[in-house]
Amino acid sequence: MSQVREGEKDLKRECFKEVVGKDKHEKFDPFNCETMDQRKKQISCVIQCVGQKKDLLDSEGNPKEEEFRAFVKERFASESWLAALQDKVISACLDEAKNATANHDASDSASCNPAGIKIAHCLHREIQLNCPADQIKDEKSCARLQERLKRRDFFHPPPPPGAFDEPDN
Repeated sequence: MSQVREGEKDLKRECFKEVVGKDKHEKFDPFNCETMDQRKKQISCVIQCVGQKKDLLDSEGNPKEEEFRAFVKERFASESWLAALQDKVISACLDEAKNATANHDASDSASCNPAGIKIAHCLHREIQLNCPADQIKDEKSCARLQERLKRRDFFHPPPPPGAFDEPDN
C-alpha cells in the first residue's frame, strides 16, 4: 500500500507543477478571500489532473463510472471491512460527483470540474466514518474527526500565533 501512496505523491507533484507552474505553493495569507479562492481552484485542477492521468475522469473532469468502480474495488479488496462497504461508497461518491458537476459554472475558465475533488473527499469521509473500532489507533482524535465529518464541518481551527511569521535569520 505504501508503494501505491508514493506513486500517488509523485503523480500529485507532477500535476501540481503542470497546474500551478511551481513545485509547491508559496506562503499566502489565509484571510485573503481572493488568494484562498485561487488556491481552491488550483487544488481542484490538480485533483482533476490526477484523476485524468489515472483514467478515472474524462477530458471534461467527469467521473468514468466503470473505471471508478474498478479502482475502488481494487483498493478496497485488501481490507474486508472496506470490501463490505464498496458498493455503498461507490454509489454515494458518484452521486456527489454528479451533483458537483451539475452545479459547476463551466463559463469560469479558471476553474476545473469539482467532481474529482468531491470524489476524493467522499472516499476519505466514507472510510473515516465507517472505520471499525479495531482499526482505530487514536480513539479521541478519530471521534473528533468523525463528528466534524458528520457535520460536514470542513473548517479547521485557526493556526497557532506566529505560524506565519518570518523565521529569524
